[in-house]
Amino acid sequence: MPIKAILFDLDGTLLPIDTDQFVAGYIRTLSEYVSHLVDPALFVKQLFASTAAMIRNRDPGKTNKDVFDEDFYPKVGNGEALIPLVDLFYAEEFPKLSAIVHPHPFTSDLIRTVKERGYRTAVATNPLFPKSAIEQRILWTGARPEQFEWITTYENSHFTKPNVEYYEELIERLKLPPEETLMVGNDVQEDMVAKEIGLKTYLVTDKKIDRGEPSYLPDGEGSLWDFYQDLLWGRGIFAEV
Repeated sequence: MPIKAILFDLDGTLLPIDTDQFVAGYIRTLSEYVSHLVDPALFVKQLFASTAAMIRNRDPGKTNKDVFDEDFYPKVGNGEALIPLVDLFYAEEFPKLSAIVHPHPFTSDLIRTVKERGYRTAVATNPLFPKSAIEQRILWTGARPEQFEWITTYENSHFTKPNVEYYEELIERLKLPPEETLMVGNDVQEDMVAKEIGLKTYLVTDKKIDRGEPSYLPDGEGSLWDFYQDLLWGRGIFAEV
């Protein structure tokens, strides 16, 4: 079946970041920002624990934000003061993290081409962050949030990667036939798992992550530049059958 929709992962795919470096900088900056309300060691420990709670969640009645908030704030305390302060952090301090990001120079052209060729498209990033943080990172790529039909965030998603329910929810929301949808990502386990429900997959190798198991064979593989060239010239996964 021809591809009619393309789902893009963000970190390590459209945005070529070293995930470990970025997360370390993010957590350090955030914990310092709220340190007058919560001990940084407690904050970081609970941040990881509550993120793990989101990943484990299978309750379709709770968004990832619901799960995180219910697990995090009662355990760190000062919720009434902490919640607006965290919101302020994303407005004032989070943008400064763009200094450690070196985006591809062609990403805006890639997304423009995807749109011009008539593909439906969405940002299928792991929804562990709030909308503000994800939209900012999209801007860092050179693309714009409004170019995408949907962006998964922790406010609008009920599951996370690598759970197949994450992909099932996304394609159901967008009414996408799996066999006509392509998932593009750099993480073998979190992104290529989309094959389990029938999506085509393309593994971006610039910042490839592979934990070994489970292993999935992608339908296409190469750098994001290779992907762009295949799109432009109708090669590889875009070749006419």
